[in-house]
Amino acid sequence: MSSKKIARLLPIFSGALWGLTGIFVRNLNSIGFDNPQITFFRCSLTALALVIFLSVSDKRQLKIHPKDLWCFFGTGIVSVFSFSLFYFYTLMHSSISVAVILTYTAPFFAMLFSAVLFGEKFTPAKVAALIMATAGCFLLCKTDKNTVLTPIVIATGLLAGLTYALYSIFARFVVKKYPPLVITAYTFIFASAASAFCLDFKEVGSLISSSPSSVFILIAFAVVSALLPYVLLTIGLKYVKPGKAAILTTTEVLTASLCGVFFFHEKITAAGILGIILILTAVILINIKLTVKKL
Repeated sequence: MSSKKIARLLPIFSGALWGLTGIFVRNLNSIGFDNPQITFFRCSLTALALVIFLSVSDKRQLKIHPKDLWCFFGTGIVSVFSFSLFYFYTLMHSSISVAVILTYTAPFFAMLFSAVLFGEKFTPAKVAALIMATAGCFLLCKTDKNTVLTPIVIATGLLAGLTYALYSIFARFVVKKYPPLVITAYTFIFASAASAFCLDFKEVGSLISSSPSSVFILIAFAVVSALLPYVLLTIGLKYVKPGKAAILTTTEVLTASLCGVFFFHEKITAAGILGIILILTAVILINIKLTVKKL
């Protein structure tokens, strides 16, 4: 398999890693960390790791053109920072599967924006995959019958979907100008700067001093749920259009639902199993090169 073909699969791995987010958020929340604090550490630790690496490897990579700052404002604040706040809140107030399902309205937003901004066509294969993935997501909602969806949870879940989709859109404008690590670094620099305004540093110090082991959880959280998946997705966007990438990352739903079952004893029903099958089929379908004539 060529490097380009492998790169086209990277959004799948990004989604799988994001699917582990709920485990970290639930554990950190049980320790005492709230939504803004979790968001800050996720963003700042990722930014710090990338800046250190780029400074050591090649400082020149950190130089960007001022006219591109708006793109990083978009990926960092409009997307990553906002998405983290909305998504983590939803995770804390509903089941993991429901939180992820609400977030996966993102493909609708991504395809709409891609069609308007980049002229990305709605091919039969893409539409079929989107329908299957969406149907699979809603079927997975049946894994937890006891979850009550309040208007606030629905709103934050949908806003998470919107802001999630915007990362691929903003990144598309700079993905061919800068290396993936540079794009990811500036994204999280902007996101960490925004999240710092929401933080009570004294309270954070007290939490860490009362639970020193939380430092290791925070570091692992930043690496698994931010550093690796965003780097992989940004690399993938060189070869995959935003709308298609949004469908490929639906592997997050599968991973998150399984985490809910195994780690938090959320029940999975026959409808949930069917949903998993539909999502996996959609991911396979979107990777098969079918022309409109063949369909």
